[in-house]
Amino acid sequence: MTFDFFDLDMIEKEYIGDGDWEVKENANESRSYGNFLSYLLDKTLKQPSILEKIFCSEGVKKHVDGEIHIHKLPQSLHIPYCIGWSYTRLLQIGLRTPTLISSPPKHFDAAVNQLVNFIFLAAQEFSGAMAVSAFDLLVAPFVRSDSLNDKQIKQSLQSMFFELNYPSRMGFQSPFSNITICLDTSKAFSELDAIVGGKKIGKVSDYLDEAIRVVKQMIMLYNEGDSKHSLFTFPIPTLMITRNFDWNDRRWDGLTSLIFENLAKRGSFYLLNGYVTDVDALYAMCCRLTIDVSKLQINNHFVAPLPQQKILPQSHGIWVIPDATGSIGVVTINLPRLAFLSKGEESKFEELLEEDLKIAKEVVSGVLFHIRRNLNYYRNRGKQVDKALEVVETYMDRIDT
Repeated sequence: MTFDFFDLDMIEKEYIGDGDWEVKENANESRSYGNFLSYLLDKTLKQPSILEKIFCSEGVKKHVDGEIHIHKLPQSLHIPYCIGWSYTRLLQIGLRTPTLISSPPKHFDAAVNQLVNFIFLAAQEFSGAMAVSAFDLLVAPFVRSDSLNDKQIKQSLQSMFFELNYPSRMGFQSPFSNITICLDTSKAFSELDAIVGGKKIGKVSDYLDEAIRVVKQMIMLYNEGDSKHSLFTFPIPTLMITRNFDWNDRRWDGLTSLIFENLAKRGSFYLLNGYVTDVDALYAMCCRLTIDVSKLQINNHFVAPLPQQKILPQSHGIWVIPDATGSIGVVTINLPRLAFLSKGEESKFEELLEEDLKIAKEVVSGVLFHIRRNLNYYRNRGKQVDKALEVVETYMDRIDT
């Protein structure tokens, strides 16, 4: 499809003059030249005539009419949605990119910095959230190894908070990042290996006191915000709430009170309800997606050793290993509209819903096919990113069969 100068001129005027509501659709984006290019790409690729080359025509029509919503267009035409990463793996092998290779971190600030840089690297290849689990437990061994005081912990975390909120992602936005805080609420996470300098030095449960100190400094930063006291939007901390949560504030050295003070004043935490679900099998990706991996564990291994991780994708298929989980794409159905159209008839509502669910399935299948066709292009973006794409391809093979 071609555009004449008038089309481009009109798009530019709509962007500069706020003539289109989509200019301010994403609260995580700010006005800039980079954001304008993203808006221009959005307007170019989201036209029905282009979308119909990937999605079924009925799905495109329902999206345009607002009956369903295909998230993250146009990025979702080419790259997957959310992804959960293994922070353990990063600590074991270091950050390996197409241009630089870093050794496994030996110090707290290096462990934090490698995670930040990895999130920015991976965010170029996925359209949604970047998530890691047990951040508190996995960085705690570095606190003891470096003999850090609270001020030093806070300083490194403050750098992380600022960097993850700068608008450095495509479209002049910050990467949507999520970190799960576990403490001793989950037996499975407590059994993870503690790693410093790529070497195992016990279990993370041996460093709970340091993990508590890390979370305390995080809460202080969330409460304080930036220099103008604006809140830090990212990383979003997801807190596991289980029967082992320190409700009486007796085990965590006053941390529980700080958590609820933050919830009352800032509301920074997402709460993962472990009373009705198995938190050991859940991975929080972002605001829309929580993945149940209980059916995907291999031979009761929660996180397989690295040699197993290399062979399991080929031998066992679908998504394979936590944390290597994610979402190819997301489609939302406009339930209020269906309720209005059904006029109170439950059978009519179910009929309309079933129709839209079938269309949504076809849409995601279109995304699967298109991403798979482009997988070779996405290769060599870094060892960890390549690993995720390998898992995506294995998942697609499973769907085909």
